[in-house]
Amino acid sequence: MSDRIVVMNGGTVEQIGTPEELYEQPKTKFVADFLGETNILEGEVIKLKEREVLLHLEQESDIIRIPNRQYVMGDKFIVSIRPERIKFKYAPEEGDVWLPCKIKERIYNGAVIKNVALLNNGKEILINEPIGESFTLKNADDEIFATWSTDKTVVIKA
Repeated sequence: MSDRIVVMNGGTVEQIGTPEELYEQPKTKFVADFLGETNILEGEVIKLKEREVLLHLEQESDIIRIPNRQYVMGDKFIVSIRPERIKFKYAPEEGDVWLPCKIKERIYNGAVIKNVALLNNGKEILINEPIGESFTLKNADDEIFATWSTDKTVVIKA
């Protein structure tokens, strides 16, 4: 088993790291999308605060917050969130990163239920729920929230 992997794109090294580093902390959109499933969203900094920034994601109504790491207004980003890191909730909790959505499709796949959720802007995202921990939807057309913790948001400067 390899302890270091080199990910190349068109003959150029994109990233070198352990399998865990490449999966959990990809440095480029290519690496994020290359290893496993992920949700890729594009964003731009629209508001700066001392400890966090607000990112506008592809549509005016989709805004998330991420830790401020010396970003400036207008910085553009790729945000990657792995499907297994996202949880459905009827209301986001304090500290959650969230996007409103509706469940479009649920697919039983053995150990997980694969969900396709539709964001307000029409973009689809994937959410994988372990069997036994799946979200109970009260009504098929309920608007719910796709939520995840800030530390599970991978932010890649575009």
